[in-house]
Amino acid sequence: MKKAVSLVLAAMMAVALPGAALAVEPEDQSHDVTGHYVSGGESSVVYSVDITWDPLNFTYTDAFEGTWNAQEHVYQGATPASWTPGNATITVTNHSNAAITATPSYQAEPEFGSASMTFNKNSLTVASADNGLEGAPGQAVNGTIQVTPSGSLPEGTNDTIGTITITIS
Repeated sequence: MKKAVSLVLAAMMAVALPGAALAVEPEDQSHDVTGHYVSGGESSVVYSVDITWDPLNFTYTDAFEGTWNAQEHVYQGATPASWTPGNATITVTNHSNAAITATPSYQAEPEFGSASMTFNKNSLTVASADNGLEGAPGQAVNGTIQVTPSGSLPEGTNDTIGTITITIS
């Protein structure tokens, strides 16, 4: 029996000796990943708008009924009332990073309520200058509003007859 026990012990030692390999299944390992959000900041809208005005110096010429021709019993050379120049242009240039709306209005001085100014647009939307492609700088965008005088002026007028205001929103 001693031989049998020795044989078993020898087999066990052979297995336990260095260099002996035991096959073990590998274990999966995992680790939690955490994240933290930090705002890069919010861009604010920066408004920068240029308004360029044509001269708003209008001359009103009253109607002329013409010269009486006593032979033919008729006025000749009649001309209608007119304004010179007939209109002017207001240019709105947007350098902002948001679209803007320009709204024109006219307020006559009290003694010149017989004259008015009309606009070809009740409001003008001008796109943002934040229009560059793939990170390239953008370009300013502009639009125009045409103003046309109408009505009449009292004789002897040579003064400010009213005010045009452009409201940006």
